[in-house]
Amino acid sequence: MDAVARIVDGEEYLTGDEAARLLGVKPATLYAYVSRGVLRSYREGTKRQRLYRRAELEALRVEGSAGGGLVRIELTGEKEIVSVKIDPSVVDREDVETLQDLVLAAFRDAARQVDEAVQKKTSAMLGGMLPGMR
Repeated sequence: MDAVARIVDGEEYLTGDEAARLLGVKPATLYAYVSRGVLRSYREGTKRQRLYRRAELEALRVEGSAGGGLVRIELTGEKEIVSVKIDPSVVDREDVETLQDLVLAAFRDAARQVDEAVQKKTSAMLGGMLPGMR
């Protein structure tokens, strides 16, 4: 399910459920982050729905690679592909499967790095206050 962004004072925000999916945490964890000053939130509407800023995750960029750097993929913090770089030496019409495997491995490497970067940033902001976060 795609996130539906809301623009508030020129900033893009997500609902609690959308932000939780993006970070891979429970919605209740987001509330704890706000109460501890880790995340900013904005209250909207008569129900005072809490919204979360997307900009910090979008600013995060990581590059994953495979085949010793022959295939490189750059992702945003939302795991959207920004760029794909393929060394011409791995392009072989007779062996497309190897190239496909390298692209997939590079994407998985980059996605893992996004997860680690988000966890590291969140953990650093919390100062180890939540169990299971390093």
